[in-house]
Amino acid sequence: MFGKGFPQLLSISLKSYYRNRQAVFFGFFFPLVFMGIFGLLNFGGGGKLDIGIVDQAHNATSQAYVQAIGSVKAVTVHAGSESAEKAQLQAGRRDLVLVIPSAFGQGAAQAPPVTMTAYLNKANPSASGTAEIIAEKVATGFSFQAAHVQPAYSIQTRELAGHTTTYTDTLIPGIIGFSIMQTGIFSLAFGLVRLRDAGVLRRLLATPMRITDFMAAQVVSRLMMGVIQILLLLGVGFALFHFNMKGNLLQFVLVATFGSTVFIALGFIIAGASKNEDSVPAIANIATIPMMFTSGVFFSRDVLPGWLATVSSFFPLTYLIDSLRNISVQGQNIIDVRVEILGITVWLAITVFLATRLFKPEARS
Repeated sequence: MFGKGFPQLLSISLKSYYRNRQAVFFGFFFPLVFMGIFGLLNFGGGGKLDIGIVDQAHNATSQAYVQAIGSVKAVTVHAGSESAEKAQLQAGRRDLVLVIPSAFGQGAAQAPPVTMTAYLNKANPSASGTAEIIAEKVATGFSFQAAHVQPAYSIQTRELAGHTTTYTDTLIPGIIGFSIMQTGIFSLAFGLVRLRDAGVLRRLLATPMRITDFMAAQVVSRLMMGVIQILLLLGVGFALFHFNMKGNLLQFVLVATFGSTVFIALGFIIAGASKNEDSVPAIANIATIPMMFTSGVFFSRDVLPGWLATVSSFFPLTYLIDSLRNISVQGQNIIDVRVEILGITVWLAITVFLATRLFKPEARS
């Protein structure tokens, strides 16, 4: 598959990577700085409460009640079936699940109170308790409105065994995805443009070396560095932030490594589109900054405007981070994240196609 010169080319590529201070900084230290800032200060600690609503009444009164809960700024309402919402709670994605019975809003005067059932996440009593208080206050308001024409509304609570997810549990997969993107794009684009403009690639083509071996060495060296990055960031997460990996660690690393191939291909594209080394940062930032802030690296994409959340859901970094979070936070496996993997695969096909046509070993005029 590889020529005889591939091991030497791989060794040279690895050495040149470590000698490139920019690549080492952006690939290793830059993500660690972000992890430290966001992890230690816990910028995500004041997130919204997730309340699942199971509306079995489906009438004007129940809809008004759901809207009243949703109007609370600290709450995000999710609608679904009882089994689905309870499963979400047990997976740690809901703080409370409220079941509105079919009798809600249909009782006659002087009828006994209609009782709603609130399922609490036993693993996160603080958030569940706050969500319960909000649901009870809204229910109290509806009871006062119906003081003379029953029904009044009450809530009974039940606890379910669930999971609790901290901000750092969601942050670390995002930082890992971010570092993979930085390494794949910046280190490769800078290195290739430097070699191309110095005429090194053109001279190499005059030797018996196969250009495919050279390119393969660049790809494999970045994949190796990517695995080291992933393990380093995971180690820091485990040691300093008590990162809770619910899924399989090997599958997490495999998906992350596969995702890095897209950004390596993007590095080839940016190198091909850059006239010189000075133009690399501008082109690379055009590609990376939108993904950095809209793909959910630091915060949930739920805070984005609807249209922007829809657009960003198709970004390669979004597919990668979502798959990593589903494995680490939700405990899913590779089969469960097949949609995200398919998205990464489509992006890989697109970027490889463009890379083979844009990148040329000769210097651009």
